[in-house]
Amino acid sequence: MANTAANRRLTFGVRGRQALLRHHVGGLAMFALQLAMTDAALALLHSADPHSARALELTVLLVASFCATATRYVGMSTLLFGASRTQRQHHPVPTQR
Repeated sequence: MANTAANRRLTFGVRGRQALLRHHVGGLAMFALQLAMTDAALALLHSADPHSARALELTVLLVASFCATATRYVGMSTLLFGASRTQRQHHPVPTQR
């Protein structure tokens, strides 16, 4: 939840309580997808080579983690926070002078 809250505010500039529950549920789904991607990568490696070297496991995990992180960013920017950002661009908050 803290990661999703930080991404809302710092990465995507979304503030306020609007769609808060949807964003956190979506963040949890993105986390589950990341976990499934890294687990699947290790499962595929171990099915191909049950006694793989630790360096190969580490390489597979690094590549899978990179892919999972990229997938999370794209998913969050388009599916989760894209509508909030578009709405904010069309209806900007007036600034005080």
